Amino acid sequence: MRMKDVMQQTGLSEWTIRYYMKEGLVRPKEEPRNGRVYSDFSSQDVEGLNAVVGLRSARFSMEEIRTMQQAPERISAVMNTYTRRMRAEEEDLHRLNLALEQVDEQPCQDYIQLSQAIQTRLTQPGRSAYVPELHFSALDEQEQRKTDRYERAKAYFDKLLAEAETDMLPEGDVNGEEASSGFFRIPSEIAASQVRDFCKEN
Repeated sequence: MRMKDVMQQTGLSEWTIRYYMKEGLVRPKEEPRNGRVYSDFSSQDVEGLNAVVGLRSARFSMEEIRTMQQAPERISAVMNTYTRRMRAEEEDLHRLNLALEQVDEQPCQDYIQLSQAIQTRLTQPGRSAYVPELHFSALDEQEQRKTDRYERAKAYFDKLLAEAETDMLPEGDVNGEEASSGFFRIPSEIAASQVRDFCKEN
């Protein structure tokens, strides 16, 4: 099964699928053809990808998923650790909600005052330090994908690259140790300057 087919079946982007491949969470068969190496996905690979997405949505870490894949006998231990972490996060969110209720009573004039007010209430005597483990870059990307600007850009490039065979693009080293580069050509009447202008505006 080709990358394009897997993208259609899972709803995942090529970037996400290749990222999971790099992390070793899915290992499709490699098929040499015409001097290149293509990824040949099986139905089991697709099922595994969907399982990874489900576990990530439930906030399992990449390392936890990898451990359960490689050592099924450790699933119980991973679940125990995961459950404790979820309970700790639930307590943190409860404390944060209480702090926000207090902050609402005294409106802040700017974001710096708001941050200081929240931290002050979170660190009041008798409360342990609140240090959430957030992946800000992932959260920022998730928010960006909800915007109209992202959707317009995606629609534009989807149309532009509709006839390009994604499996022909160079694939990076799975260990991330060796960079790869390449290019492909597709017929287009759009001037390069228009593409650059669009990227700048969006």
